[in-house]
Amino acid sequence: LPPGSMHRIVTVDAQPSVVGSGALLVFVTGEYVGQQFSEVFQLVNSGSYYIHNDIFRVGNTNAFNVPEAAKDVAKQFIEFYYSTYSSNRAALLNIYRPNSCYSFEQTQLQGAQDIANKLPQLPGFRHDPTSITAKPW
Repeated sequence: LPPGSMHRIVTVDAQPSVVGSGALLVFVTGEYVGQQFSEVFQLVNSGSYYIHNDIFRVGNTNAFNVPEAAKDVAKQFIEFYYSTYSSNRAALLNIYRPNSCYSFEQTQLQGAQDIANKLPQLPGFRHDPTSITAKPW
């Protein structure tokens, strides 16, 4: 990517994280060098915020950007989540906890039951299980 290139932020979403008191997840989308980008920050408050995790992606050239050690878990989770979302959203209640947070557009929810109540109201879709290709770093 060209150094000094300008990028434009299009959206920012944030929600509390259970990693630490005052921790946040921040999701940013935008445009960079004519391509879409997305970035997720996990900010932890230790008197001042620091970046605990940061995932940055430009375009969709590497569809499954996961280290080898996490590849199987990530793939199994994605397959389970989206196939269950497509077929039986109520079953997703078991993977959320009382302190889980969920953001959809401008709706912020906290707690497994509130999230489970919202999921059936969201747009439906059918998931293509062949669309996941696990490629390690």
